[in-house]
Amino acid sequence: DHQDESFSACLLWMDDNHRLTEWIAYHYFALPLRYLVIAVDPHSSTRPQIHDYFLNNMNVTIWNDVDFTTHDLTRKDSDNGETLKSKH
Repeated sequence: DHQDESFSACLLWMDDNHRLTEWIAYHYFALPLRYLVIAVDPHSSTRPQIHDYFLNNMNVTIWNDVDFTTHDLTRKDSDNGETLKSKH
């Protein structure tokens, strides 16, 4: 019996509300996805908008950079190779 089985996912998200509801719905019914962590890109200008149905029937957690990185996180700019600090 596989009724108790479910899936989890971690999604890196940036300004994709126009795709998010469909992505969650598909994976909720096809897998079944029941646990979702959404890591919001620090350059995102919006927040994830999640339909109430999924908020009521799944475990959804939204993380910002401070939830899973350190203050000394750096990255290389892809255009000029400059070292950039995180946006904490």
